[in-house]
Amino acid sequence: MEEISQFQPTMLTWPGMGGGSISLPYLESEITGDIPARFRYYGYLNDGEFMRACQARGIKFFGVVFCAQGWEVPAVLSADGRQVIDLNLPEGQTHSSWLGLREFSQNSVPGLWGSFESYFPDGLHDSRGHRVDDLWTEGSCIDITGSPIRTQWVEVVGMSHQCHFMDLNNIVWRNYLRAIIRIQIDSGVDGVQFDEPMAPTQYGGCFCYDCVEGFRNFLTQSPSTRHEAVRKILGAARLDIKAWLLGEGLSRIDEAPAEVADAYAEFTKDSLTRSMRELADYARTYAMEHHGRRVAVSANVYDALPVYDEFVDFLDVLVPEHAHTRWNQGVWTRYAAAFARGLPLCAGINPYNEHTLAELSDGFARGKLSSRLSTLMFEAAALGINLAVPYGSWMGNQRPGAMYVPAGPTSAAQDFIVENAELIDAEPANPVAVLYSVESNYLRAARALRGTPEKQTGRHSLELAQPPLVLAGDLVQSGIAFDVVFVSDTAERGELLLNSLAGYDVVMAHGCERLSDQQLAILEDYLRSGGRIIADDAFGGESNSAGVARLVGAPGFSTGNRVPKDAILDLGGSDEHESIAVSLRRVRTDSDGDRAALHLVNYQFDEDADRVPRRLVRPTVRLPFLPTNASLIRPGVPARDLELMPSEGGVIMEAFEFDQYAIVHLR
Repeated sequence: MEEISQFQPTMLTWPGMGGGSISLPYLESEITGDIPARFRYYGYLNDGEFMRACQARGIKFFGVVFCAQGWEVPAVLSADGRQVIDLNLPEGQTHSSWLGLREFSQNSVPGLWGSFESYFPDGLHDSRGHRVDDLWTEGSCIDITGSPIRTQWVEVVGMSHQCHFMDLNNIVWRNYLRAIIRIQIDSGVDGVQFDEPMAPTQYGGCFCYDCVEGFRNFLTQSPSTRHEAVRKILGAARLDIKAWLLGEGLSRIDEAPAEVADAYAEFTKDSLTRSMRELADYARTYAMEHHGRRVAVSANVYDALPVYDEFVDFLDVLVPEHAHTRWNQGVWTRYAAAFARGLPLCAGINPYNEHTLAELSDGFARGKLSSRLSTLMFEAAALGINLAVPYGSWMGNQRPGAMYVPAGPTSAAQDFIVENAELIDAEPANPVAVLYSVESNYLRAARALRGTPEKQTGRHSLELAQPPLVLAGDLVQSGIAFDVVFVSDTAERGELLLNSLAGYDVVMAHGCERLSDQQLAILEDYLRSGGRIIADDAFGGESNSAGVARLVGAPGFSTGNRVPKDAILDLGGSDEHESIAVSLRRVRTDSDGDRAALHLVNYQFDEDADRVPRRLVRPTVRLPFLPTNASLIRPGVPARDLELMPSEGGVIMEAFEFDQYAIVHLR
């Protein structure tokens, strides 16, 4: 706690109480179990005590609900079965028992755990009314042969434990997760964090009764003309995807025709959203009805994938686990900030991420690379999100040990972010917006995840598959200041989109084939207000042709991929600026006049010197107001005033140097 506190945290992600994926009695032992005197001597706490220690320091503690994980762990028990002698053994080591969901639901370790019926007096029943005998198997996703699917990314190589991929479409599993939520809320958590709310797409899909019937019902009830072809393909099998695949000699959804696989991806998005909304609502309702208090709800939305788009409507905090962390994340960070639509977003670094986390860990062990981590933290802050400080972070299922960051440099970076929160937590005010249409790009992202496309030019395949992110990558390479703006086809977001576009000089609309009538009307209003739209040739190709024609023919609309010169924020100076992230933000103010903040992040790194080299810039900015005062704020350096000179409707600053991060406060 003393070490964590120096980073000034407001919340912890993945802090504890995750043992419900083994059993409910195991979870309760995590929260309230006795700590042996030998461990007490060294300061160990159970999760309940740890939670209260966090809360005493103003740190919010979220109980973790592992939505996809169901565990069986090898164990050695005492002769009377009342004590665990050894647990979680390596392959080849003798064990006398297993502990997990199967033993819990079958009451096979009565000397160790309370009965299943003490938690579920009437048992658990599936959607057809059948009582469950083996929660581990009957609550899991299954492949087309009927075998449970395993969550291979968490099973540690060389260990005997087994983890099933549990099924959120299965009411049995959701009811079990409700019990985990109840125990966590009864213990006093500030919030509930749902981890891995996902479907086994990468394993070929789930073919349990609920998923097969769910997909059939989705196709039957879908009004979309896109699904007519799918209904024809599966018609002979009565829309039974499992029967159809078996009849064709296939075993995976991604082996089916593209239109079938696309429809299944849409069903997955719909069903995940429905299941998670149900669980989030349950957590809030239970906390209020039984404890008279509100709990926050967060979820791991992985790469902020568009499958999770509607989660934003019912979550309080987003905790994506960014899977492909690189030293320059200018595309994903801006995308994630747009995905959040104003919600707090705290990103973690996934251990399966093209070696970045391992490189950091190895560097820290040698006393190096601390500035690499702080640059990642500054980039996140400058572009609208927060990067979680890794502390005891998991390194994946093949690399032993955990990630601990160098305390001094990391706390200094965090202190700088906290001290300048007013300038960091400000509204975007960049001249250029890149539209991200969920309806146009969701299936592109789903297809990229289904297949294994080659990675090119250092960008992840998910980015390469989506035109707005390809465009964003080009803008990052050019050092252009821009934001991403999400466009999602839900009626309640129309006004949000209209407000989001106000203030942008240029809107880039690439990969926007599917736009609703409301979205087209909003874009038309934006043009009337004097804005400019630059689209690709496919713009509106699957939208109302009359609405598209009005837009295409309106003044201010053009096609291409180049940002007009007058919308580019010029950094000047004597340097090349491709490796500098630029972001302009409008500071909220009541009575002290208009204010803005220019954020600059330097991506360059000198490997030999283990430091970020200095850069020379002389920025020119154009704002809705004419600033007369400016302050230069940099980590580890006293703030100083900058001279401003009028320049073509804006101001040009005196030249200055910075290394990792600079904020210019304009007033």
